[in-house]
Amino acid sequence: MKKLNLPRLIRYATVASLTLPTSVMAANDAFQDFLFTACESAASDLAARCTESGGGNVSGDSESSLNPSQMLTQSANALQEAKANVRAIRDQDDTSRADRQRQVIESAGLKGLGVVLMADTSTLERDETDLERGYEIDMTSLKVALDYRYTDDFIVGVLLGYGSTESTMDRYDPSGAFPDYNPSSSGSNESDTISISLYTTKYFGESFYVDAIGSYVDADYTFERNAVFQVSARNFDLPVDTRGETSGNQLALGLGAGYDQSAGSLTYGVYGRFDYQDSSIDGYRETGGNGLALSVGSADVDQTIVTLGARLSSAISTGTGVLVPQAFVEFENKSGADAPQSKVSFVEDSANSALQLEGDDPDSSLYRLGLSVTGVWSHGLSAFLAYSSDFQEDNFDRFQINGGMRIEF
Repeated sequence: MKKLNLPRLIRYATVASLTLPTSVMAANDAFQDFLFTACESAASDLAARCTESGGGNVSGDSESSLNPSQMLTQSANALQEAKANVRAIRDQDDTSRADRQRQVIESAGLKGLGVVLMADTSTLERDETDLERGYEIDMTSLKVALDYRYTDDFIVGVLLGYGSTESTMDRYDPSGAFPDYNPSSSGSNESDTISISLYTTKYFGESFYVDAIGSYVDADYTFERNAVFQVSARNFDLPVDTRGETSGNQLALGLGAGYDQSAGSLTYGVYGRFDYQDSSIDGYRETGGNGLALSVGSADVDQTIVTLGARLSSAISTGTGVLVPQAFVEFENKSGADAPQSKVSFVEDSANSALQLEGDDPDSSLYRLGLSVTGVWSHGLSAFLAYSSDFQEDNFDRFQINGGMRIEF
């Protein structure tokens, strides 16, 4: 006969009756039940924590602090990295399209082998919700590309890149007496990536073009989680600082088409794109944590993105070259990516009892506005700088800056 878990029964009675002080009320019932279950087959340090808390009975603030919703950012961050990588290539391609005007190409001598050096940075901030923690993501990357302009109408290239991403989780704001072991954040995610991308653009006549992108990214991840174990009576607590490392990869494929038309120094156009992005992250086991380290399952997510856009640019002669400022607006619709999920269990739970985490459903659409400027000079030299920002995406604020220079031989 299965042994009754008296602390669990007491806890449930407390919640049901609403007669005891709020310090023992459940702030996260799912995690509290997960801890109760794990304590039935706990070993080592986890068993000690269960004994100290009367079978896993922790304070409401501790439940919320220990609930590992940080895990939900992992797959989302990986897709953001893939998206930012494709955007950087597309922005470079879009801004360099300003020198598509034949007179600019001929005067600058743009034909043959080209070397492109690029750098990009983007920041994303996410507001806290009932299901997910708030956080800020900072992404930077450096890229070098070799491409060949076979003719004025056909370019192919290969690009190598290195990227770094850091996500900082918002600190937990407790409702009662709670130790401040980690005043700055509740954890962080970091990644280092190496990417290789192939891209091409083909023009048909003076106005219509088709482009394609294929990109593969290899990533190494480091995850840190900062939380607090505090018994229900709030008279004993310990820091829970864990660390985990794993690897993963991202695949991105894109196909686009557009139509540009010139009227004097002005060029205006419309375009559409279809992108597919996939991210895979291997499972891993945390270390540290005073017995509360977790085993985290693997994750594989994908999404498709359909983009419709319009742009307007103007060629301005400076005597030594041509400057082409450009403005663009895009509407983006995503499908395929469900609410982020993660499955975790305690490393020191011999029964491997699992907690299934699920976050908010992602927004399906957004608008993107951007400005860029391209400079084209003689002897095959050009440079670009682009800024863009996303709008009407719930809980998110995002911007990206890309810049680079191109030399043709």
